[in-house]
Amino acid sequence: MKKTLILLFLILITSVVEIIPQKKAFTISDLYKIKYVGSPVVSPGGNRVAFTVTSYNLKEGKSKTQIYVMNSDGSDLMAFSNRGKSGYHPVWVNAGNLDFVSDSGGTPQLYNYSFQNYQITQVTHISTGVTAPVISPNGKLVAFSTKVYPECGSNDACNKEIDSASANGPIQAYLADHLLFRHWTTYSAGKYSHIFIYNFETKTYTDLTPGKFVSPTFMLGGGVGYNFSPDSKELSYVSNHAPHPEAQTNADLWIIPVTGGKAIDITKKNKAWDGWPIYSPNGKYIAYRTQKIPGYESDRFRLALYNRITKQTKIITPHFDNWVDNFKWSPDSKIIYFTAEDEGYSPIFKIDIQTEKISQLSSQLSIFGFDVGKNNNYIYY
Repeated sequence: MKKTLILLFLILITSVVEIIPQKKAFTISDLYKIKYVGSPVVSPGGNRVAFTVTSYNLKEGKSKTQIYVMNSDGSDLMAFSNRGKSGYHPVWVNAGNLDFVSDSGGTPQLYNYSFQNYQITQVTHISTGVTAPVISPNGKLVAFSTKVYPECGSNDACNKEIDSASANGPIQAYLADHLLFRHWTTYSAGKYSHIFIYNFETKTYTDLTPGKFVSPTFMLGGGVGYNFSPDSKELSYVSNHAPHPEAQTNADLWIIPVTGGKAIDITKKNKAWDGWPIYSPNGKYIAYRTQKIPGYESDRFRLALYNRITKQTKIITPHFDNWVDNFKWSPDSKIIYFTAEDEGYSPIFKIDIQTEKISQLSSQLSIFGFDVGKNNNYIYY
């Protein structure tokens, strides 16, 4: 009887072992099978959410980003692409029109998707390309960054001519007499990143940041480099105008009319880094991230406010002992939501700008991008 029971037990154990799946090491091919969701943006009416999904092809060594749109409750999920090419950085023009960047024509340009006729139309035609578009609140303008020759600015024919001569000329060399002539793996080749305004009605381009200055200044990990005021008459941006920007971190916030003109440095007193400007919906403040130690790139990022009426600045997270990362205003301009690295995670916090009380909203999650619903009841991440 004992032998029979032992044999039956062994048969049962063998059967269990056979049906339990064996552990498998996570490989690079498994990593490439993962699809990454990002860039959630809520439509002006709050009824739709656009976001991106990026997939990778290990064999071809390529990636593709596609834009998806769904209703705010998650229903009616749809995807669209531009001639099979990647589409990224979605921005809402209004409730019925979504703009995005695509390289379907070779150079990244701004395209528009209409929910009325379901058509995709190319908006910009600029040889230097479009990066990081931001739509004005009135929907009539778009700001974007592009690399141009400072002597050309918004004269696209001039930029084309120099690019052609550089690429096809008999001499394939570049003479640099100042820094930075190269950043990581990219040579500047005499170009500077400038912020352009494109007018949808007049179809004209304006170089808002002319000269030999990089605008917006490079930010490790990305971020908001410029933004419109609620009345669409002003733009705030980050730039370093020091004689030797390569030797220090003193980037400042500037404001300038959207029609062009003289830029005003609003954080001149701080000799460390200031950036990531976002206007409050009521137009009273510009919220931004700031550091206090000049030349120290790893200094803590704090959240600060610039009062557009009093012209004063104030750090509102002086005792928060973590980096403030991505942040958004509440529709009523009373609360700022932000993410911060905390014990290996990146949860969402909120701060009351009057009391400076900080509360953690989410559990310990790793949140890399989010947007606030227009009724202030939902956060999409």
